[in-house]
Amino acid sequence: TIIFFLILILIFFYSQKENYTTPNSSIYLLQLNGIINPITSQYVVRGIEDAEAEEAECLILQLDTPGGLDTSMRDIIKKMLNSTIPVIVYVSPSGGRAASAGVFITLASNIAAMAPGTNIGAAHPVVLGEEKIDEEMEAKMVNDAAAYIKTIAEKRGRNAQWAEKAVRESVSITEQEAIEQGVIEFIADDVDELIKIIDGVRVTTVSGTKVLNTKDAEIIPVKMSYKDLFLHSL
Repeated sequence: TIIFFLILILIFFYSQKENYTTPNSSIYLLQLNGIINPITSQYVVRGIEDAEAEEAECLILQLDTPGGLDTSMRDIIKKMLNSTIPVIVYVSPSGGRAASAGVFITLASNIAAMAPGTNIGAAHPVVLGEEKIDEEMEAKMVNDAAAYIKTIAEKRGRNAQWAEKAVRESVSITEQEAIEQGVIEFIADDVDELIKIIDGVRVTTVSGTKVLNTKDAEIIPVKMSYKDLFLHSL
């Protein structure tokens, strides 16, 4: 009787241990709507850091932006390129866009996707305000941006020729053209469909190659704080 009781205890212990060691994976979901600035940059960088700390399956950045500040864009991209977890950029909702700095961020993702009725492009650098620059300075800005976007596209295995044209010629394309030209990998109607599509996809991060397991993952929405929303609106 004692031996039987001990066996039951051991079975219970190991079953509980198994439950604790195989938790459901998680997907962090961020939304970047509007201008890319220090507030949104901090929001995205912090979101990636939190997802890394929790060893999330991946992070999805839902993006709809006309562009923004170069320094803020580069802060986001540096974090994306050095992330230990996969970062997926999803241009959404329908009617949204990834313009200017948004093109760079989309190309820097491990997986890029767009919703139907969206567009991407027009990444020619501009100077905010009434400040005017001479032709030589403008040429330097364009060349720098073109070299930057090409190296990002090449690193992620995307169409570097189109990326350069987006900077130099401000070309813009639809989601269907983007997938045909090797700018993005998937078109998805919504986040739920995107999660199903990327399940089983192999990606490479700084921590190595990984096959995504998103089928039963828990979605963790990460929203801006009220303080950040107020500052962003300003």
